[in-house]
Amino acid sequence: DDATMCGERVIHHRSPQTCGLDGGEYSAIWLGPDWPGDQRADDARALVFETEPLRQPLDILCAARLELASAFVQPFALLAVRLVDVHPDGAATRITHDVLNVRHRDDPANPSAVPVGEPLPLTLSFDDVGYRIPAGHRLRLSLSTAYWPLIWPSPALVTLSLDPATMRLVVPGIPAGVDRTIADHLPPPQSAPEHPTRIIREGAHKRMLEVDQATGAATIHILDDFGREENLETGIIVEEIARETQVIQPDDPLCASMSAHWTQVRTRGDWHTRTEAHARMTADRHAFTIEAQVDAYEGTEKIHTKTWRETVPRDHV
Repeated sequence: DDATMCGERVIHHRSPQTCGLDGGEYSAIWLGPDWPGDQRADDARALVFETEPLRQPLDILCAARLELASAFVQPFALLAVRLVDVHPDGAATRITHDVLNVRHRDDPANPSAVPVGEPLPLTLSFDDVGYRIPAGHRLRLSLSTAYWPLIWPSPALVTLSLDPATMRLVVPGIPAGVDRTIADHLPPPQSAPEHPTRIIREGAHKRMLEVDQATGAATIHILDDFGREENLETGIIVEEIARETQVIQPDDPLCASMSAHWTQVRTRGDWHTRTEAHARMTADRHAFTIEAQVDAYEGTEKIHTKTWRETVPRDHV
């Protein structure tokens, strides 16, 4: 099916660097709340197009595709696109998404400069998905030029100009003749047996967003505490805690920073080891800077320390 969401005007849009902050995934990949949340806050910062309420359910299968001709007024540009299921009460569920570094538009292995002010034909393929939008819901297309903290921002604020008449959203559905009840015939999943363990301390996972009302600066605090448990086969007791902090200013992409602090403990019998790892990443217009330090302990004695500082050219990013 082709979902048409067009107009006849040229739209100039600049999304703040915080787009993606509330409803997008956080950077941690562990067992905490890492699924995308309600998209309304992100959509308020994005350029959106929306259908009328659907008169019948819409099935989306495999990869939707967005085709558009657009113009960027900066030599570096990102474009993030999302398909969103808008519920009758206004709640918004992200269905699938894609992010394009416009310098990679022709060949990801050979990026090229963005011709400033010239319309660029772009095609974005969303992640494959199987999803049904119920009747009465709306399909929303959201576009933004930032998606922090999922994607590091461009070195300067980006303005996107596009003509909705050049946009075409292709939404693939279930082919005719396909058995829609096939899932009812699948066997139950199989997995290897779990290792026998004893939980000494339960873990906890937290995601906290802090916004400075005076400056707009946003800070995400992530805590992944994996608890403390003993492997009953080896007798090794394992404890791990990961902490992340991600900071961004809506109007200053060069202030973006990420830092992490990871504690790992291994004990058995009368021996006890611990490592404390710290890392921080920042960027200016020309390069990323990564600083890190690892401290190793045996018991309470620090036995080794190593530090790193590396500068990586941005190279079309």
